[in-house]
Amino acid sequence: MDPLTQAIDTVDLPELVARLFPESGARPGRPGLYRAVWRGDKKPSLSLFKAGGVWFFRDHATGESGNAYHLLLAAGFSKAEAVEILLGERPLPGLPKRLRRGKEKPKPPVDLGAALSEAQARLREAKELPEVLKGRGLTLREAVLLGMGLSPEGDLYLPIHDPEGRLVAVKVRHLRPRDGQRYRYLTRGCGTPPWYGPGYGKRAGVLVVEGELNAVALYLAVGDLLDVVGVAGVNGTLPGPDGRPTFLLLDGDEAGRKAAERWQAELGGYLLAPLEDGDACEVAEALGALPGRPMNEVLCSVSRLVCALIPPVVLVGALVLLAVVLLGYRVVMGDLRRAKWSLVALLLLAGLLAPVPNGQGGKTAAFYPLIRMLTGGYGACTFIGPPPRYTPSPDERPVKGLSCGGS
Repeated sequence: MDPLTQAIDTVDLPELVARLFPESGARPGRPGLYRAVWRGDKKPSLSLFKAGGVWFFRDHATGESGNAYHLLLAAGFSKAEAVEILLGERPLPGLPKRLRRGKEKPKPPVDLGAALSEAQARLREAKELPEVLKGRGLTLREAVLLGMGLSPEGDLYLPIHDPEGRLVAVKVRHLRPRDGQRYRYLTRGCGTPPWYGPGYGKRAGVLVVEGELNAVALYLAVGDLLDVVGVAGVNGTLPGPDGRPTFLLLDGDEAGRKAAERWQAELGGYLLAPLEDGDACEVAEALGALPGRPMNEVLCSVSRLVCALIPPVVLVGALVLLAVVLLGYRVVMGDLRRAKWSLVALLLLAGLLAPVPNGQGGKTAAFYPLIRMLTGGYGACTFIGPPPRYTPSPDERPVKGLSCGGS
């Protein structure tokens, strides 16, 4: 093995980044998401990770990836400079004082359940929405009911459960970034498990969302209709496919567009267009700022934005298939009188599904009011083409509870 290859295979890439770019937030020996400060990165989008014992990077904003040598080139160093740095022929800046290694006192293991219980009690005692949750489209009551907690420093604790409801991790959202990081897990070694909405497995389909808090907002909006899963960023662990109709919603940035193909390859299902005005939390919060718009109604509007993107063929196919199966069953069972009415119903269904103009630039099924009743108010699922912006009709009232059960 030549010296350069050996240097690339053995270099501590997070330490190298920390020395060259202290503002990145990188910490020696620690994988994570840091800031690519050489291109003015304002929020962490640079992943440093180990694979096969070798450090690699992936820049989610630019799509660049590779080993330590490639990172140095991406950061603006010449090939000769990169070789000198890796071979130790060029002096490097010292580590920032806060990162200099010393004898660290061993930390006692964290009791996940006890730590979460204390944080939950702290949030229940809060008189108003904590600062860390402001701008996330949630109310204090909703955060409490979903089992969130608050640290003494004001950080958010978000419990992560597996599909069976067992607590597997606690995701921490810092009130202010620490060492360049906005998020971390309360305990090490838990990986990046997805957030599964309460009651997972009981709905007809699954909505997989980029970001746990975005998933929380959408669970509150469409949790009666779909199971919702939140993935820890574009490179987080994906849920396993379970055979149900699956819908994928990622952010509209470059990283989201690049990850969309991988998500769809692994999970199948339907890729939804990104929300127009930001992520789900931002949309819910922006709409919630309007006078007289209760938060639950805001979340209903988000659900309509999502439902409007579901391909109409899913709904059409399901209804027609149900009618065909019912007709066939009655013919086989010899119930010809009811079979006759099933055939009539099938013909009516085919006619009623004909798209007609909706007056908002798109089209909707002719039996739109019936769809609204059958789907509990999710009438926007019947729109064909670009979904119109949701405007509440005069007869619509705010929905009580945590989710949209209908209008």
